[in-house]
Amino acid sequence: MALLSSLNSFLRNLVRENKILASVVLYEIIMTLVVMTTSLDLRIPCLFTLCFGMNCYGCGMSDAFLELIKFNFTEAFRLNFLVYPFVIGATYFLIIEFKKFRNTLQ
Repeated sequence: MALLSSLNSFLRNLVRENKILASVVLYEIIMTLVVMTTSLDLRIPCLFTLCFGMNCYGCGMSDAFLELIKFNFTEAFRLNFLVYPFVIGATYFLIIEFKKFRNTLQ
């Protein structure tokens, strides 16, 4: 129970410190869920693709995450192979930040 309480406090603190980033991530999560359930796609477009007409290294990341949620790992890799290093890096970052947060509570 104490772990859940400190995890809840950690997430609130992380969102409080990074309001703009948290808002963008929340919007992308909600819009990805909308894409999963309907054919409506209101996700943030890639400005690089709009300006230059070619895909950047981040293109397809939302679709790759969508495929990861569906446990379709090969399609996620095909859409954007960087999704796996990103997920590993983000998980590592969150673990390190959580450990720092727990140390400040003690």
